[in-house]
Amino acid sequence: MSAPEILPPNAIYQGEFSVGSQLGIQFAEPEGVTYLDSPVAVYRTKTEDGDRFDAVINHAPLDGNKLFGVLAEVAPSKENSYLGGVIDDWNIVDRAALSPDVHPMDIKNSQYLVRIHQVLGESWTDFMKSRSAFLSTLEDATTPYFHRTHYKGTFMTREGIMPKLKYEFVGQMPHVSQLVDVLQGAGVDDAEERVYNALERQVNTKRRPDSQIARRDTMEKRFKSWSASQRAELYDATIMGVDEEARADVIEQALRKLYDSITFEDGEERLYPVSMLGKKSLHQIYEDRVTVPWGGHVAEVITLPGKTSPEDFVVPGTTRQLAPPTTISPLASWHRNADGQRKLIIERKIDRPQAKVVDGVLGAIAIAYFSPKERSTWPAKMNLKEAFGQEIGAAQVPVLALMRRGQLLRTDFVEACESVG
Repeated sequence: MSAPEILPPNAIYQGEFSVGSQLGIQFAEPEGVTYLDSPVAVYRTKTEDGDRFDAVINHAPLDGNKLFGVLAEVAPSKENSYLGGVIDDWNIVDRAALSPDVHPMDIKNSQYLVRIHQVLGESWTDFMKSRSAFLSTLEDATTPYFHRTHYKGTFMTREGIMPKLKYEFVGQMPHVSQLVDVLQGAGVDDAEERVYNALERQVNTKRRPDSQIARRDTMEKRFKSWSASQRAELYDATIMGVDEEARADVIEQALRKLYDSITFEDGEERLYPVSMLGKKSLHQIYEDRVTVPWGGHVAEVITLPGKTSPEDFVVPGTTRQLAPPTTISPLASWHRNADGQRKLIIERKIDRPQAKVVDGVLGAIAIAYFSPKERSTWPAKMNLKEAFGQEIGAAQVPVLALMRRGQLLRTDFVEACESVG
């Protein structure tokens, strides 16, 4: 049998075995993963001072969901691990590299986390070389989440806005006269009288007859201190009796005061809060849209100035997949010298057009996967410099496996590979 391209050209096939049957290891594997029953092909290469061994699992490459399943199986802590959380943890390296002008506290925290992980030395460095492949594999299994800084916003539809529009509109009114303006704009002739009569009734509901408030300026001050529900009550009382056509016009005007709308190429109208647009119109902001990558996808993104900081919004209908989803396969490799001492070998091969990765860090994780007795001794929490009691979940597995490489190279799996042939 010829050796895979990633192996040395003079690697010699020794044979194969099934971990489940030969080592008697059985546990419930993640969905779609059948490593325990898959043949493990072993290759041996003579070196100047010993032998190199390579174990290749005859199994379909892992997509993001299956990769996460393997990581979660090996992880000592089974709590609070989910695929998106692993992506977020591994993304701290990218966040740490952002300009501190964008969300400085988030950037500072990310830089701190990267700094304290760097004390792990070789194990951290080795995973950093594989991180992008692991990350792409997970990302390609998720719904694309496009962002350049910190936040991916979403658009609103009329149907989504209407249930809360009344509360949002009256909640943001700086003065009760704005309600008068909206009613007048809808053609309600007695708008001012209608609003102030309703306001007077509501202000005086619980007041004694001899302490009724009639001055408009006093009532207006009371209105400014009201909660959204109290203001909504005034809104309901004001439009009571207004005909349906005028009422629909009132709603439309309220909508236009709070939101700017745009109809994208998919033919659907989307609305965005005026308070987030700054000095530009939504159409002007749309003209400045940019194309942003996420894994094997791209999408057009518009950036709204926001109330306190910019927020990114994906333009509906612009998401495109540029390449096949990334998949990854393990390659477990090590060298044994003449004295029987073993050293882990970490190599990587990427077939970019096909988005297929073969990775030695995943090889170390595969050895751990096949060694439940050894990994059962791994701690669920570890102290890392000032970060005391960090849970060791799926995101921490690659580095932890590399930290335990010496233990992994003494497992039954490694011994079984070396005894083949």
